[in-house]
Formats: sequence, C-alpha cells, structure tokens
Amino acid sequence: MRATPQGFALTDGSRALDGIDIEVRSGSPPDGAWHKRRSAVGAPARFRILVVEGGMGGPEYELQIWQPRVGGHVWLKQREQREWPDRPNFELGWQIFTSL
Repeated sequence: MRATPQGFALTDGSRALDGIDIEVRSGSPPDGAWHKRRSAVGAPARFRILVVEGGMGGPEYELQIWQPRVGGHVWLKQREQREWPDRPNFELGWQIFTSL
C-alpha cells in the first residue's frame, strides 16, 4: 500500500494491471452511467465494471465504485486482467469499500 495525493493505492507487486485505488473526493459525483447499485455501509453504492480487450494477458476489467459522503464521495477502483475463461474477482475491493 502507498499513499497518493488523493488517497491510497494497493497492489500485490506481481502485476502492474492488478491493483486497487481508494480516494476521498470533494465536489460532484463522477460522470457517466452508474446503473448498478449495491448496499455498502448502510447506503447504496453505485458501481460499474468496464472491460477493455487486452493483449497477451486477456481482457482488462475495472470495477469502479462510488458513494456520496459529507462534502463529496468515496471512490474505489479495482483493476484485474484475466485470460479467458477466467473472470475477475472483485470481492476484495468490495470488502475494502464496505470497511471505509
């Protein structure tokens, strides 16, 4: 784990594409479509999963979660690259998010 200007970044050190970023942001919520919701910390958190076709390592998946908080929102982004037919497992990101 390392501190960033906006929050923290977690990586396992073995893959540059796998990691989790956590930020506390002030101001408006993030742009874009946020149709999915899941309960976290007693309130709905909005999330989406983006998929980018990858190269030799398979598709790149990115979970993005945000939830309003006083004065702004909490933001988490978890990245994983998996070769087909493996699917990403975003439970660690959700566990961290619900502990904030």
